[in-house]
Parts: sequence; C-alpha cells; structure tokens
Amino acid sequence: MKREDFILPIHAEERKRTKKNTESTFSNFQINDDIVNLGYGKKYFIHTYGCQANVRDGEALAGMMEMMGYTSTNVPDDADVLFFNTCAIRKAAEDRVLSDVNKLRYLKVQRPTTVFCICGC
Repeated sequence: MKREDFILPIHAEERKRTKKNTESTFSNFQINDDIVNLGYGKKYFIHTYGCQANVRDGEALAGMMEMMGYTSTNVPDDADVLFFNTCAIRKAAEDRVLSDVNKLRYLKVQRPTTVFCICGC
C-alpha cells in the first residue's frame, strides 16, 4: 500500500503554535476505492502489548483492515497479515514482541507472502 491509497486529514493549521485554541475536527477514515477489496479472502491477526492507547490503536487497525475486506483471526498461523502493536517505552513489552515474532518466523518460510508489521508508540 502506498500513502496515496489512504485519504488522510491535513493538519497543517494544527501544527502552528499559538496561544489561541485550535479547533479540532474529526472525520471518518476513508480508503481509496482501488484497495477496498484488497483483503478479500485474507485474514489478519493483531496482538497488542502495552497500555490502553495501544489497545485503541489496535481497534483502529482492525477497523481499517476490515474496511479493506480482511477478516480477523485469533490464530497467527491462519493470518496473511500479522500486527504486533507494541509499546517502545516499556522494555518488557518490546522484548516480548521481539520474542513472539521470532517464534513465528516459520510462517514467513512456509508462506513468503505473509506480512509481519511491528507498530505502536
């Protein structure tokens, strides 16, 4: 996927620091029509490590994946895309995710098209 596949908000005005309160706007996440069915027949797996912010990020990831036609699975071996949503601030979480990814590396050997994504704060 390329950046242009996503329709993202423009935050140029919010970046300017002033003493005035900046108005917040929210919009729904939108996906380019070209990738709406990208995940048809495919599954994704998300494992979240860390705080409530990571849990919320995992929920957002799940929503985006389902908008592209992917189906959730709780079994890493069944997934075409695996997300490891972690916290870089807590060393224990970082160590656990690296250990878990290492344990699942056989999936990449069995199915080279499997995508591993390590994300989070």
